[in-house]
Amino acid sequence: MSGETEAVKCVWGLKRYGRFLPQAKERGENSSWKVFESSKTTGMLKLTVLESGHLLVSQAEELLEGFSLSSAESFLKIHQKSDSLLLHITMKTPAEKLQAVPDVSQESLSIKHLAQYFMGERGLSLPLAYHQFTLPPGDVEDLLRLCFLDSGFPAFVEEVENKLKALLQE
Repeated sequence: MSGETEAVKCVWGLKRYGRFLPQAKERGENSSWKVFESSKTTGMLKLTVLESGHLLVSQAEELLEGFSLSSAESFLKIHQKSDSLLLHITMKTPAEKLQAVPDVSQESLSIKHLAQYFMGERGLSLPLAYHQFTLPPGDVEDLLRLCFLDSGFPAFVEEVENKLKALLQE
């Protein structure tokens, strides 16, 4: 993994990535998938596992998906069929399904090995909150993109801002 910073644990190229859209069924339409393809024009798809235990799916500069793998066994199920992985994520909102197709022409990839990373059984360390080092500048951007995907992030920022103001007034 040359050229990657030390906070990035693993990066895999993907040929295709799909996100299941359950809202279509709620509107009386057939359920469907939003599919992203790797290409020179739209950018290459990457699946990244960070040292912090976060999984990111990105295309060029856009973060398509991101979540923490801590306690993944409680919300993440992975199914493998031929050269595809189906990640079934169950959270507070209705179940979300993602499908990743590794770009096997880029490198040899063991599906079992990748699944072990997702489930935290192999090579994932404690979250960065438990480490005593600062992130290199490039990793802050990935972490911020992940934070922006979290619907509770604005409330957290507001709470931190209020605490900082209170500390300044003391």
